[in-house]
Amino acid sequence: MKAMMQGKLKLKGDLPTILRHVKAATELVNVAASVPTEFVDETAR
Repeated sequence: MKAMMQGKLKLKGDLPTILRHVKAATELVNVAASVPTEFVDETAR
């Protein structure tokens, strides 16, 4: 939530609804962060 309020994280949707469901939004971020990713520009190094 802090990143959203500081403009470091952008989202589309209804901010008051997100703020009412902070715990659920936090869990969504945690799940998204746990997805293994590989960026093309990082493998070329």
